[in-house]
Amino acid sequence: MRLYEALLVCILTTSAFAQTSAEPGTCLWTSDLVLVTAPSITPDGIILARSANSLVAVSSDGNELWRAGIVAPNRPQRLPVDEDGNVYVTTPTELRSYSPTGSLRWSRAMPFSSSPCCLSLADDLLIVLTSSSRYAFRLDGSLLWPSSTGNAGLGESDTNPPTWSPLAIVDHDGLIRIVQSTGQVHVLEPTGHLVRRDEFADHTRWGESASVTRQVGLGPRGESIVLNDEDGESMIRWTEPFGIGTAYSVIVPGSEAGDEWTSYGLVSASGELFLATNRGTLLVPYRGFGFRRWPETAFALTADGGVVCADGAQLTLRNAAHTVVWRAPAPGTFFTLGADGRVYGGITLSAYHIGQPPAADSWAQPNGDAAQRNRATVPPTSDVQFAASTIETPASVTWYESYPGSFAAAPYINGGGTLTWIKDDVEVAPAAADFSFAVAAATPGDAGEYRLQATTAQGTILSPPIKVAVTAPSPIQPGFYTGTLPLGSGDKFLLELTPDRTVRFLSVSGWKITQHNRLDPAGIFPWDTGIIWSSDPSEATPLTLHCDATGVAASWGGQPLGPLTFAPARLPSGARVGWYRGTREGLIVDSAKIDAALFPDGTLAGLLSGRGVGVAAPAVDLNPALLEQQVEVPLYSSASKYALISFTPEGVLRVNLGGRGGGKDSLVAVHSSYTRAARLSNLSARAVGGSGDRAVIAGFVVATGGSFLLRGAGPALAAYGVPNPSLHPTLTLRHSPDVFLASNTGWSNNAANEITRLATSASEAGAFPFAAGSADCALLLPIPPGVYTITITDQTEGETLAEIYGLASPDGAPAAQAVNLSIRGALSRPDERLIIGLVLKSDLPQPILLRGVGPGLARFLGAVPVCQNPRLRVFDAGGNLMAGSDDWSTSWDPPPGGMVSSQQVSVADAALQAGAFALNNGSHDAALVYNLAAGVYTVHLESKDGSTGAVLFEAYVVPD
Repeated sequence: MRLYEALLVCILTTSAFAQTSAEPGTCLWTSDLVLVTAPSITPDGIILARSANSLVAVSSDGNELWRAGIVAPNRPQRLPVDEDGNVYVTTPTELRSYSPTGSLRWSRAMPFSSSPCCLSLADDLLIVLTSSSRYAFRLDGSLLWPSSTGNAGLGESDTNPPTWSPLAIVDHDGLIRIVQSTGQVHVLEPTGHLVRRDEFADHTRWGESASVTRQVGLGPRGESIVLNDEDGESMIRWTEPFGIGTAYSVIVPGSEAGDEWTSYGLVSASGELFLATNRGTLLVPYRGFGFRRWPETAFALTADGGVVCADGAQLTLRNAAHTVVWRAPAPGTFFTLGADGRVYGGITLSAYHIGQPPAADSWAQPNGDAAQRNRATVPPTSDVQFAASTIETPASVTWYESYPGSFAAAPYINGGGTLTWIKDDVEVAPAAADFSFAVAAATPGDAGEYRLQATTAQGTILSPPIKVAVTAPSPIQPGFYTGTLPLGSGDKFLLELTPDRTVRFLSVSGWKITQHNRLDPAGIFPWDTGIIWSSDPSEATPLTLHCDATGVAASWGGQPLGPLTFAPARLPSGARVGWYRGTREGLIVDSAKIDAALFPDGTLAGLLSGRGVGVAAPAVDLNPALLEQQVEVPLYSSASKYALISFTPEGVLRVNLGGRGGGKDSLVAVHSSYTRAARLSNLSARAVGGSGDRAVIAGFVVATGGSFLLRGAGPALAAYGVPNPSLHPTLTLRHSPDVFLASNTGWSNNAANEITRLATSASEAGAFPFAAGSADCALLLPIPPGVYTITITDQTEGETLAEIYGLASPDGAPAAQAVNLSIRGALSRPDERLIIGLVLKSDLPQPILLRGVGPGLARFLGAVPVCQNPRLRVFDAGGNLMAGSDDWSTSWDPPPGGMVSSQQVSVADAALQAGAFALNNGSHDAALVYNLAAGVYTVHLESKDGSTGAVLFEAYVVPD
């Protein structure tokens, strides 16, 4: 091996710290010994370096002292050195010890597998760990434990050992700490006796693999510090200092951010962690929150609190404030800081002048000890001197009115605490987990000066101010624009900009916006999105718009389209230009729908889709001067059909695929500017009621507040031939979940004027009258928007009719409107049923979700029996069967003359839109979606198989 002396000569002082006139970072000498791990240093300053085939001892001035031929294992570890300078090393088959002069002291055949080993010295013991085994040897090479009789008190059998993290740390009392994959830290005496387990109160975040759980160091108070990065989430935990207790933990950026953790970390005297990863160093404050990241890997702490790092190309020295002091070229990552203030290592063994000796306290860096003893020599302290806490923030931020706004701080807080955002010296919100502050839509009132306040063990810390300005977005010209895409012979498109800066786009061939669809505050589209072909998401082409007060400029796939043409909002006929959406009238059994755009020249693009009614042509050309016309359209299911297509000036599109002669395929759609007026004005439900589980419970959601008439009919039913009516019902109204509002027993028990109001309101609502003095119950009161329930009870069982009426306002204001109605009753006999009456008031057919839930109630009712197989049947005002449902999630295939349907996809989508709880796939609950016109309907909810128990009927107006 050739060694090259530097021109500078090192002068060693009695303190063993090398004084030199060299600049920090200067390479003093280098060699051709290629390293496979970082070198270790003996108490006498001898450098022990390991190559693939040799163990070499080198003096501090670069002279080779001795060499031993020794093959390195697959994953060699740095070498521990005892106080006499003896070194301990593994080969793939042996454990060996060499004297300071290079003579072989002893060798032992491996009593364990050849998996990677970690060696640690505990006074006069050598601790050997693999991923599944642990051994202790005396320094003369004799095996102390495990003995032939077991594991010396470890509490585990040799044949089925637990999984261990490959690192052992020895505390100042000589006790050995080893972490298990479950997160337990086993504390052993040198004899192998288990002293205690430092456990965590919560084990749920710890994985079962030793490859993800690591001992990284000791805290200043004597805590074991353990890293786990199972399932893409990393956590650092500190045990209680001595004994079992609740751990303190923090979530840290882990493998989801690309980190691959090494098995060691440095711990400063103030408790900061410097964790080595494949991406450099992650700094973790002591028992606090917030992190920092360095691109280089920290490998040693200096006496003045600095940190020495390497990134493969250069050495870096950072001071106690983490600021870079200097950088110097130094290839490689295997380095060790010696007591003489030099760094030894590199790709080939070299020496570099640092100018600072290492931290004297090996407690502060148990894994950075140059002799690799992993030994703490100083007792822990209860008086932790925290590192400085800091908070970094941006100086200023600009938000735009009506757009989301956010900013974030980068805190580095020791000792834990709480974080609060303050605006203009007033607390506004706790900080989010990522230390951010956000608003959904900025307003001028959000402008001001924000600070992050940290209340910690060190006191209160305030961040620098963040000055937030809120300004108006750039002006645009809303309206419709047309243009042509550069595809073949051209593909014309329609673009709409709405006043709220939403972008709608559709071309004749079907290109459309599929993701985010709003201009940014500067009038530019997209924000990382594009236009894609609706039938093939893999064919994506970006559309870019630049919008201002004068119009729109566009490019398609980087090719300019030129200024677009501003278009009128209506055709000559009065039909509205723009987007229309709708569905089939009647039972919705598939995805048959209209999702189309009407162009200024009369082109209707994207007309129909769905099973059995798909239009084969991408567009239909209409006469822009006519509101109604019959055209021939090609269909996928047949050669062609005549379609009667009509518009109203208000924005309603109707399509009848039977032409003027009519047909079953009739669809209705509305313009994007059209607001439907649909409400469930009346609900009535008849069931056998009583007390307890037999109570009749009706729920309703009020969208538009107003006057409601609520009734519970019992005695009045006798006049209509209903057998066994309820005799003394009581009606109670509550605001969900359980806020009492009002109650009535006997409607005629009210004051005379209230009796008159109740009778008049019933007549106006079309309800049958109650007899004077009857025991039927009723309430008339204003109800604001919200969720409500009425409960009707009686001490004896009997037929009960629950009724909910939304009343018209006498001053012309919108009538009281309920959008969701439900009724819960019980079927006590196989032939019993709930009979529900619905009144829908709507200007257009409206999708309504109807459900009869039995098995789906079990999770809410506990031990209360439920009907196991309910069935729904829907009748019109003439008593004609319109539709039915049984087993909602089976495929829809109605038999001849039958109306049984499940419509699985339509029902699941409608439930999600309406906010209904999900039904289990494959359950026997009943549900259907029907596009109902305004009118009166009756629904029967009964048992299909004769089972009895609780059932729930629900009716939802499905949002567009």
